[in-house]
Amino acid sequence: MVVVEGEPIGKGRPRVSSRSGTVYTPRKTVAYEDALRFAAKLSKDRLGMAPAIAIIRAFSEPPTSWSQKKKKVAVGGLVQKITKPDIDNVVKSALDGIQDVCFEDDRQIVACVAIKAYDVRARLEIELLAIKDEGEVLIAQGEGRSFEGCSLEDLLAKVLGGGSCGARLADGEEAGELVEGLRAA
Repeated sequence: MVVVEGEPIGKGRPRVSSRSGTVYTPRKTVAYEDALRFAAKLSKDRLGMAPAIAIIRAFSEPPTSWSQKKKKVAVGGLVQKITKPDIDNVVKSALDGIQDVCFEDDRQIVACVAIKAYDVRARLEIELLAIKDEGEVLIAQGEGRSFEGCSLEDLLAKVLGGGSCGARLADGEEAGELVEGLRAA
């Protein structure tokens, strides 16, 4: 797992120099992607050319202006973080930052799950699960975790199915029935 401490930063829009007209990436984005690259070099995640599932968790501290009660509720997951950075920009900076270290090209990421949430410690976590095709079974493996499924959708349901409060995704059979029902509609 790749972890970078501090407030997650989304990918900044490319800028155009008013003097030369050249396009460049904002310094803040370059610095954050450099920090991600450094953290990636410290991690054990190496995919080579294998397809993978990326799980990206962007944690921010609750605002200091909030009451202790509201902060506790937010850290417990009952208040959603709907402020900047946008989740798609966080995903882009995360994958661009670890490319060429953990994997060769971000086209290898065949599924991505990304969340923004509050926690007592601001940080970005990137977990990569390499996918192996073992005939009729797909296996997704990462640091200390392994999942088996009959399809990518089945793998995702199993990866995400470990929630609490009784929440769960459909199991493989239920997911298959749901997909077939949608195709028939």
